[in-house]
Amino acid sequence: MSSIRELAQQTADLRVLYVEDDEQLQIETTQLFSNFFENITPASNGQRGLELYQEAISRQEPFDIVISDIHMPVMNGIEMLRQIKKISREQAAIVVSAHDDSDYLMEIINLGIDQFILKPLSLQNFLGVLQRVHHDLTHYREMLKKMEQEERSLEMMEHGVFRFRTPQDVDNLARVLSQVCPDPLRTLQGLLELLTNAVEHGNLGLTYNEKTVLVEKMQLEQEIERRLLLEEQLHRYGTLKFYRSDREIRLHIQDEGNGFDFEKYLTFDQNRIFDNHGRGIAMSKLQFFDDLQYMGCGNEVEAIVKLDG
Repeated sequence: MSSIRELAQQTADLRVLYVEDDEQLQIETTQLFSNFFENITPASNGQRGLELYQEAISRQEPFDIVISDIHMPVMNGIEMLRQIKKISREQAAIVVSAHDDSDYLMEIINLGIDQFILKPLSLQNFLGVLQRVHHDLTHYREMLKKMEQEERSLEMMEHGVFRFRTPQDVDNLARVLSQVCPDPLRTLQGLLELLTNAVEHGNLGLTYNEKTVLVEKMQLEQEIERRLLLEEQLHRYGTLKFYRSDREIRLHIQDEGNGFDFEKYLTFDQNRIFDNHGRGIAMSKLQFFDDLQYMGCGNEVEAIVKLDG
């Protein structure tokens, strides 16, 4: 229970917009949310949610997280989120969805949203999603702050080779290299996904099922730290090779793992859409890079960023 209390303490100050047209469900769910958020603004349809979102932006008090149902009168959740993403592309959002909403999921994912709470809502499901969203939100904001403070020292680099081993190495490398790309925020997210995958599933050998359990128990970070200290891991590195031409930047990432069946992770599988992880590669291919190709057994991947002109 201590991890749940800790999560509640960390999320208490987050401002949340909750959009749900079912009045009774909104009341019941808000009671659950109130254990984790002190500031919840409800809305009964997408149009009202969008108005409240715009008002918050104008007051310079933006929402940290938008949580929305899909099917609502006046304006549905998809259209509301589409309009919100036009205002703030990086807005963190969670969609409340049922299994039979699968026809709508790709439309939502195309907006850059891949966090879902499955109906009927359960505490365990909510905790897993909230933990991921809070981690990503906090991590992203920390990275942006560092990027604003740093000089862009590698803008003229044509090629380079970098090694990485730890999550901190991943953060540093993704932050620095994304800044030499035309859309740093887009590339940052993609590099974080691919480099993290190389560390966790590549060099450290975490299986998909193992990560599922660790995320559910909120023990992933502790297990990564434990494995990094193992004797066989101390000299195991990933490598990133950077190449720039007049037309594109190529980012070639290789780890020392045994590879994996990458084909099934390049697209969104509706059987895994509600899993607590496993969408990063597909999001990278769809949203974050202009092209993405895995090679060999899957321990090598090359991402392409097109340059203007």
